[in-house]
Amino acid sequence: MKLIGSYTSPFVRKISVILLEKGIVFEFVNDAPYSPDSHVALHNPLGKVPTLIDDSQQAWFDSSIIAQYLELRGDAPALLPEDAWLALHIRQTERLA
Repeated sequence: MKLIGSYTSPFVRKISVILLEKGIVFEFVNDAPYSPDSHVALHNPLGKVPTLIDDSQQAWFDSSIIAQYLELRGDAPALLPEDAWLALHIRQTERLA
């Protein structure tokens, strides 16, 4: 997997933490989207970070979508509880953060 992002982005740091917590090996590509030589838009039509390129070369973008993708993969530990209401509360806290 490849995580494309900027060291200054809190959204990129969120995805980095999830990948590390789940023990998923990934390559980090530091690419600031507002840099004149940025390649972010080649992988993300929104032109934003983070963007995650999975092992099948599928690009995932928007930190909330990437987080959900990583959770749906089934890698342990699960970061959301099975209880839908508790999971919803965590997702709301995620948006607030």
